[in-house]
Amino acid sequence: MIRLGLILAVVISVPAMAQDDGGLRADLTIGVGAVVDDDIDLTGMPASAQHGAASVQFLMSSKTRTEKVELRFDGDVIGHAHKRLETELKYARKTKSSRFAVSVFGQKLPVGAAYAIGRSLDASEGFDLAPSQSKSRIFGGDIALVSGIGRPIGFDLSYGVRRRKSFGPSATTSTRQFARIETVFRFSELTKARLYLGGEQLRTSGSTAVLQRQRAAGVGVTHKLSKVTEIEADIGWSTVRQANARPSITNSGLEWHLKMTRRQRNGSVFAIASSEQIKAGPLRRLQFGLVNSASDRSLKLTVGVAKPANTSPDLTMSLEFAVDMASTQIKTLASRDFIASDETGESRIATKLAVGLMRKVGARGALDVSVGYFKTNRTSVTPERSAGHFRTSYHHALRRDWGVVAGVERRVRRDATTGRVGSNSLFVTFERKFSGGL
Repeated sequence: MIRLGLILAVVISVPAMAQDDGGLRADLTIGVGAVVDDDIDLTGMPASAQHGAASVQFLMSSKTRTEKVELRFDGDVIGHAHKRLETELKYARKTKSSRFAVSVFGQKLPVGAAYAIGRSLDASEGFDLAPSQSKSRIFGGDIALVSGIGRPIGFDLSYGVRRRKSFGPSATTSTRQFARIETVFRFSELTKARLYLGGEQLRTSGSTAVLQRQRAAGVGVTHKLSKVTEIEADIGWSTVRQANARPSITNSGLEWHLKMTRRQRNGSVFAIASSEQIKAGPLRRLQFGLVNSASDRSLKLTVGVAKPANTSPDLTMSLEFAVDMASTQIKTLASRDFIASDETGESRIATKLAVGLMRKVGARGALDVSVGYFKTNRTSVTPERSAGHFRTSYHHALRRDWGVVAGVERRVRRDATTGRVGSNSLFVTFERKFSGGL
């Protein structure tokens, strides 16, 4: 995947790829510098060392009235062994009655890095932490097709895959696939119904072998009670089976989802009650939330209670907040929720906090501060794990396309195997930016 991204980055630079309507634009930033770190691989044996560093960021994008293409490549090398590479390719197309989107990404992460594998990168959809003493590679992709928009009958199809491979003594390979198809019937502008069929499979090989499958089918309806109030209801049957267990574990039952939304001037408020099937039994939820947005800020807040089978209820929450002012940008994401199935097939609580601040300093300077924290609780298979970081950097433009970046970073990991380990680093990088378009 990384090689594919590099090949595409070279190929798209030729004039033959020029778009007639939206044009093609590309930005390339190259950095060279040095890093001083007292435990770069988070081994728990501090040893201050100086390393050379190099980084590359590439972004190509093209947008027309109906299509959008974006290719991103981000990588850095510190010393000889600490390498991080990320590649992502996105394509989207829309017409009056249909939408199509596809995305593919690949990551190569060094020792001690956090990773995400699940339906998305937030804590409530499969977030986990990589083994502290192993490198890992991740590949993923999503494809979605919506047809029949505004017509009496429509279809909604989606498919996704996530694959992670770790190296070292605890080498594992984990693959998660999920698919869903919906048929939508529009009876009027106020009412529509749907039939859905979905499935998910988790396969993990290595020290802990897992083969878990889930199937679900049901019906749903959406109805507008008034101009500002809408209700959604779904009911179906779901089966979860873990085939690698001896004897195999199978859990089947009714699943349902009820949501009421009331729109306001700058957003909406909503309430959700639901029940879904996981390996341990039904997972019931009750949630309340609001969405508010303006020209310079946005807020989405959800609080609730989740109760897995045979356990006591737990509080859950999700907060997304962003402010975009003339000289300051702030983004905050905080969540505490259940992972229905991690790489071992177990459910667990995951906590995530990410805060980013960017502020302009004078005419040429910019201050960037980021704080992150991730935690997953203990299960019968895996111990409690956590990771955190604090990073602050200052970017100063020397000339139009030249700049220097200096900053500090603190990283911490904790699990039952290595205990608590951390590192402190100081870095300086000189950057050169190239921009162009067709």
